Order: sequence, then structure tokens, then C-alpha cells
Amino acid sequence: MRVIVRRCEGVTSHLLSPSCLPVSNTRFHQLHPVAGSTRRFARWITTKGSLAGSKPAAIESPRVRRQEFHSDPARTATLKQEFHSILAAAQPDLVMEAFLNPDYHEIVAQLPQGVFVEAFRLLSPSYFIEPYKELHELLSPRVARTKRCTAIQVIYDEFATKLSTIIRMRQLAGHPTSLAEYTHLLDCAQSIGDGLMAEYIWHSMSKASVSPDLTCYNHYMESKIWNGCHAGLEQYRMRMTSWAYYRRRDASNEGWNNYGTGPRSLKREIRLICERMLEVGLEPDERTMINVFLAVSRTGWAPGMWKFLYDVWNVDVRELENGDRKPIVPIHRSSPVYPTSRLLWAATHAFGTSNDIPGALRVLDQVSNSYGIEIPESVWIELLKRSYILSVRRHGRIGRTLRFGTVSYGFIRSIYETITKGPFKAKLTFDMHWFFAKSAWNMGNLQNLKTHMMLAYEMLEETRRKRKHAREVVESYLPPLESSDARINPDILRSRGFAEAVRAYDIIRLRCVQQTTIIERLARLCHRPRHHKTENPWYWARVVAPRILEEWRDFLPEYFTYETPDGTVKIRGNTCFGRHSRLASHDKVQVRRPIEAIAPTPGSDTVDDDFIWAKYRDRMSTEEQNHSLLKLLIQPVRLSDDIHPSEMELEEEYEQMELSQEVIFEDESEVKPTYREPCDDEEFKNLVSKAELEARERKEIWFEHAFGYINRPELAYE
Repeated sequence: MRVIVRRCEGVTSHLLSPSCLPVSNTRFHQLHPVAGSTRRFARWITTKGSLAGSKPAAIESPRVRRQEFHSDPARTATLKQEFHSILAAAQPDLVMEAFLNPDYHEIVAQLPQGVFVEAFRLLSPSYFIEPYKELHELLSPRVARTKRCTAIQVIYDEFATKLSTIIRMRQLAGHPTSLAEYTHLLDCAQSIGDGLMAEYIWHSMSKASVSPDLTCYNHYMESKIWNGCHAGLEQYRMRMTSWAYYRRRDASNEGWNNYGTGPRSLKREIRLICERMLEVGLEPDERTMINVFLAVSRTGWAPGMWKFLYDVWNVDVRELENGDRKPIVPIHRSSPVYPTSRLLWAATHAFGTSNDIPGALRVLDQVSNSYGIEIPESVWIELLKRSYILSVRRHGRIGRTLRFGTVSYGFIRSIYETITKGPFKAKLTFDMHWFFAKSAWNMGNLQNLKTHMMLAYEMLEETRRKRKHAREVVESYLPPLESSDARINPDILRSRGFAEAVRAYDIIRLRCVQQTTIIERLARLCHRPRHHKTENPWYWARVVAPRILEEWRDFLPEYFTYETPDGTVKIRGNTCFGRHSRLASHDKVQVRRPIEAIAPTPGSDTVDDDFIWAKYRDRMSTEEQNHSLLKLLIQPVRLSDDIHPSEMELEEEYEQMELSQEVIFEDESEVKPTYREPCDDEEFKNLVSKAELEARERKEIWFEHAFGYINRPELAYE
């Protein structure tokens, strides 16, 4: 570690690469360094091919070069006027672009400290990070890559790299980094969940003799508690079990090394930080106490969690377990540790990750009633997420250790009744419908699954309406597609209205991608018959499955497989799951197509936004395509070969999917469907009963193009 840092010291500031950890006799400086991969450490290295590893191309930092003012005084005055007009607009995207623009480097270097700090605070993680972090919770890195969305880790790395570039620019100009800048950097580190970044910032503060305040301590603790918990494998491994405790003891276990247990105990690190904070005379507040509480929960130490709740907020968990619900003596409202909704979320998360959902409910009810705190939407989502994780049945060699603290599938349904019909009457979100639908699928309840799927689809339609409105706002700043002049006015690209419109549209579009992906998953789950408790499996295979396939065909790939009592139905087409970002081959939005509908489905003729932006991209010059705001519009656009792959690629994919089938069938003869005239339900039931008695030797059914054959529920086979 010392060799690597010494190599870095010549090319970057002490803010990002301290020569070594400060040596001190106090226990505070004997903290364990945060484990970081070579990829994450390389973000802070400005040279390529260093001992820490080369930088990925996706997060290449902008070049920092000192550039003298133009010899033309008029040009210099124009640049100053442009830059100060950007600062006056106070638009974060424009300020970030101006800070990184080489033409403005000398102006940035000469800014007064107060002006720079106010502009630097505009680069807030609440604007650049938090909206995307929320939307990526239901999108795994693999799904985000398939859907051509920018991975959340890339967003984190790009944001941190840009901030480090701006700070280096100021330091090269001789400006020392102040407490306000350090506080903002620590805030960014805790939002990203980057303990390594916070560690470097903290020790450079110590080296520069900058005394941190209470906000800095809180950010520093949060960055350690949430280190690596917002991206990668670690975000799916928050639950504490004996297996997880064992894996987190060793920092070499990839996917488990974001925070530690045992010798690398996170709880001990946070305790040492708090002791140091008390030594310098800082009084802890609610955020500080919540950080300590979460650090205790990271080790799964339930008695420590109970004692901490009682000592700080007078919540006796043991009495609540025994059924004694005496009202607690609330602390005074003027106390700095007086609880808010933040404590409700922390308690739900801590007890949920510690396999104690009943305890989470008891604490949630006691604190909210005793302190008069309304339970927000985020708390219900966290409770539902942790309950669903504990309701899934685990198997395998470590399955026994994962069965501790499990809840039944019916418990998820009781949460639904509590949220919707109890005194809370909270409005269900899209995330809630996703968890309720998955729980219904686990219970084998197809009707509840379809109900939540329909409600989620209605929310998707509302999101699409918002996306259309946001796109029209962005298009109002651009030359029309029908116009012969495709050049974009440079003044528009520097306007506050255009920047805010692009950022709002980008977030809504990502939300639309997230919700569309969830509907695709639910449509796929509907074709898992062994999880549906139907009275007649033949009726499901002949009526229910084809109807679902016809109704949700836009959300299913053209190459699709599902099981029936006869064997496996394989539908061959141009797209498949996990390979193509867009499952439909047409350029229209994906819509539900009810079988009973006579008129065309509303919105079925609407062109998808990606194809609209593809036309804009073809009209843009290379310089315009590289503009930071226009990149947000055209970068996620899907390519043509992604929608229509070559025949060779499809044949190779078919072979791989066929070889990966778990069930081997004896007869692979091809059976083509034929149609009968529509019949009533009684006739069809007789047909199904007759089919059940027949000994079928055909074990596999092949359809070359399903949507050309299955357009009626009255499908039978010869």
C-alpha cells in the first residue's frame, strides 16, 4: 500500500492520495483502512499504467491543463462574462461543464474562495446521484447493461472523478481546500457509498490541520456504514447471517469486503470515530446515533441493538416482545437526538437485515405512536423489501443458515392489508406492486399476480405520459426534424431551461425503462405453470397461457419457452431475454393488447422515444454529439443491430438455449398447431378432458412464429 501511494504522490494532491495513514498514539487513527479494489483505487490516479492499475476508459478524467488567457482582451472579457453568467444561473449541469471546460480553467483558478465554494456546492449528490440510485435499486448491473443504461457504478465513478479534477485544479492554483469543500466531498462520498474516497479525504483534512465539524463526522461514518452498498454484489448481501458474518471477516472475499466483522469490525471503527468526536467536544445528534445503531446492526448483534434503542430513545424491545406495550417516556423535543422519520427507516432496515421483521414492526409501531411520527412511503418500501427477502425459500449447501428469521408468504399479504386498508391507507408505489406480485407468484396465486401486474402497468402508462411531456419540452429547444437546418443554437445549450429539461427527461426515461423491465419480468413469471395452483393444468396450457401470451406479447421476447403438461412450448423469433435490450421488433412502444378489445389498443401506434432520438442523432454533428447534455439524450439509444440481429447470431443463440435446457425429451418431433372453429366453454372442457386421457407421445411443441398462430384462445392440436 505504501509503495502504491508514494508512486501516486507525485502526480496528484494529498487530498486524494495521502502518503500514508497519519501516525498517532490515539486510538482514532488506528482504524482499519477501507478495502478497495484496483478499479476503485485507479479512479484517484491521474497517470495511466501506474502500480494501482490503469483507469477504465469509461471513467477517464478530464485533462487538467493550465491555459493562459487569450491574448485578445475582448476574448478574455467575453469568457469571463460567459462564465459568470453560468454561475449566476446556478444550474448544476452547466456549472459542472464550465468547471471542466479548458477555456475557463484560468477563471476557475482565480475565483475568490467564497464564490468557488458556493458554486462547488451546486454539484450536489442530491442532483447528480440520488435520483439514479433510487431507480437502479430494481435494476441489476447486468440488466442495466442489457437495456443500454449507464451503470450506477459508472455514474458514481464519473461524478467522483469530476469532483477530484476540480479540486486538483484549485490546488494547482495555490488555493488550500477549506472545511466547506471537505464537507461537500464527504457528503458526496457518503451518497456514493465510497469508504475509500472518504478515508482519503478524512486523512488529508488531518494533514492540512482542518478540524472537522459534526456534519463531517456524520458523513464520514455514513460512508463507512454504506461503503459499497449501493452497487455491485454488495447491495444484494445486506442480510446478516452466520455465513455472511464468516465471509465478511476476510477482506479478500470479493463481494463481501465492503464492511467487515470480527477482526475488521465496522462496529469498532464507528465506536472509535464517536470517541474521537466526543474528545473534541462535539455533541452527537440524531444522525450520529442512527449511524452507531446501524453499525451495531451490521454485525447482527441483536442485544446491542435493543440496549442502544433503550438508552437513547427509551424503546424497550424486550417488553415489546413480551406483549407489554406501555407508552414510553419520550425525550424532550429540543433534544438533538429527538427522533424523526429517519429513525423509523433505520430501525426497519436494521431489524430487517438482522432477520427480525416482527421486531421491526413492534419498534415501528411504538416509535411512531409515542413520538407522533407519520410513517413515510420509504419506510413501507423498506419493510416490504426486507420481508420479501425473508419470505423466499432458500436451498443449497448454505440454505439452512438462510432459513433463520424467515416469514411466510401470507405475511406479505398481511402487509398489503395493513398498508391499504388499515389506518395508514398509504398509496402503493411501483416497487410495492413488484414485491406483491413476486410474492403472489411464490404462493402460486396467478390472479393476484395479474392484479398487481395490471396496476403496475397503469403506473407505467402514467410514466409514459410524463415522459412524452418531458420529451416535448426538450424538443421545443431543438430544431424540428422536418427542418432543413439541423444546427443547434449554442446559446440554447448554455441555457438553464434546456439543461433542466434534459435532466428531468433523463430521469423520467430511466424510470420508464425500469418499469418496463419489471413488466417484462412479470409477464415471464406468468408462464411458470408449476407455480400456479390451477384446478386443471390442461386448461391453463390451452387457454390461460395463450391468452397471457397474446395480451402481453410486446413484453415477451419472440424466442420464448414455457412448460405445459405435454412438454415444453418453444417459440422461435428474433429476440430473447438477456440478449436484446428491446424485446419487440417494431418501433412502437410496448403496450398491453387485450384479447377482448375490438378497437386498437391506445398508444399502440406511438413511436418509441429511442427511435425519435436516433433521428436527432443522425442529424447532429460530431461536436454536438459530444456535448454533455446532448449525450444524455442520444447515448442510451439502441442500435439497429440490437433490434434485428443476424441469422447466424440467432442460430448460435438457439443452440445454446437448447443445450441449457434442464429437461431432456425423448421425442423432438415438430408439431404445428391447427385451428378449430370457436366453441363454447363446455365443449372446450370436454376437449380438455379427452386430451387428458390420451397418451401423448409428443413431448415438445415448436412454433416458428407464435404471434402468427396464437391469436385465439380456442387453440387445439391434432
